[in-house]
Amino acid sequence: MNKKIIIWSVFISILLGAACVAAFIRNSQPAETFHGESGRPFVTAGEKNIFVDIALSEEEWARGLSGRLSMGEDEGMIFLSREKRFPAFWMKDMIFPIDIIWISDGKIVGIERNVSPRPGVPERDLDLYIPPESVDAVLEINAGKAAEWGVKIGDSVGFGF
Repeated sequence: MNKKIIIWSVFISILLGAACVAAFIRNSQPAETFHGESGRPFVTAGEKNIFVDIALSEEEWARGLSGRLSMGEDEGMIFLSREKRFPAFWMKDMIFPIDIIWISDGKIVGIERNVSPRPGVPERDLDLYIPPESVDAVLEINAGKAAEWGVKIGDSVGFGF
């Protein structure tokens, strides 16, 4: 009888471990993936196509790019909202600098350029970045890319999902 209990305990432990690993993998990627014709989701800002990860849920908005070591040359993260709002962004657990592009109704309404991480600064002392008006999307790209690509306020933003 004891042997059966041990076998079932081991079996249940393996199942629970596999479920935890699957949940970790699922939570480390965007909840939904959309694909354009290229096979990857992208955003067009001005004339530049930027391949993006998509943040839809509040959890994905909160996590953002925190903890990532880098992004590719033509990559970014797009945060999409069903409603317009004034989201506050910060550089908590960020490792590399970014440009933050504020988008409302498919138009760029503001750009925070070269926002740098501040390692070792307590959370309460981190700067908050807030759009100049309510937005329904926010695009984060590598620092300096908005200027390099000629992306500016008033440019249209397209979505290749």
